[in-house]
Amino acid sequence: MSVIAKRIRRAVMAGVIVSLGAACSPSAASPSPSATAAASPTPSQAAASASAAAASPTTALSDISAAEIKDAALATVATGSSSLLFSIEFKGSTKIPEGTSIKASGSTNFGSSREQTLSMDMDDLGLGVLEYQATGSDLYMRGEMIKALTKDASTWLHVDLASKSEASAQFAALVSGENDASLIVYYLLGAKGDIRALGSETLDGVSTDRLGVELDLYLALADVPAEAKDALVANIAEQQANGIKDNLPAEVWIGDDGLVRRVSYTYQLTSQAGGGAMTAVVDLGEFGVPVKVHVPAESDVVHLDDIAP
Repeated sequence: MSVIAKRIRRAVMAGVIVSLGAACSPSAASPSPSATAAASPTPSQAAASASAAAASPTTALSDISAAEIKDAALATVATGSSSLLFSIEFKGSTKIPEGTSIKASGSTNFGSSREQTLSMDMDDLGLGVLEYQATGSDLYMRGEMIKALTKDASTWLHVDLASKSEASAQFAALVSGENDASLIVYYLLGAKGDIRALGSETLDGVSTDRLGVELDLYLALADVPAEAKDALVANIAEQQANGIKDNLPAEVWIGDDGLVRRVSYTYQLTSQAGGGAMTAVVDLGEFGVPVKVHVPAESDVVHLDDIAP
């Protein structure tokens, strides 16, 4: 059972980072030349752009400060919730096929009470689709990856996140630490140094400034709301255990409404993953719309506590 939980955990990205064990170490985000888009590029297109383009030594500095990026992050959190649309793509690895990707969509709240939904397409990894619904201390998930536990890919597995059992703890990691979707925005509270101006783009009808920034995750701890601090502390510890440094190069798109509309992170893969790079791009929108978690009918649920040894 723990093997299944760990396999899912390593494949899941809900916040902008996939946990690949010690396979990842951060690389400078690669901005593309300044451009103004008439239509919104998809996260997949943005990921390809970020991983393929080399940073120019003559990139202009933005008149937007690190403090203003933090303000945008806090304003985004203050909306209470956001939709999520993300893509992770792998390039240049000798072990992961070129162009392998993970795509997902869903929504998350930014409050102390967890409300999240996510559907992840991991067909490229041979893992099928994984769905999960999280509300408070209840986590429901289904898919091919956990069929060994539920006997049917359409049946939901319920995990009591408040349980002290070892089995529950393994699955609780799917919506905590590096897999807490809300941390996508909280990372930006660690913005520091000079901010690079990478042009302007229109995303989902909103004009945005695209910026290159370095994030210090420990610096983010100083400004993160109290209700999210424990999750960020756990996140940093998890990344350190996986060989990922505290400083994270990133790109962020801030709308003329002052909200974060997209973030991008690029990592270099170590030899364990065959080298190459992994780029994660997350689009945010539908701010303030209540997250609708659909609790499955009891007849469609298998409870982990009932089947765990």
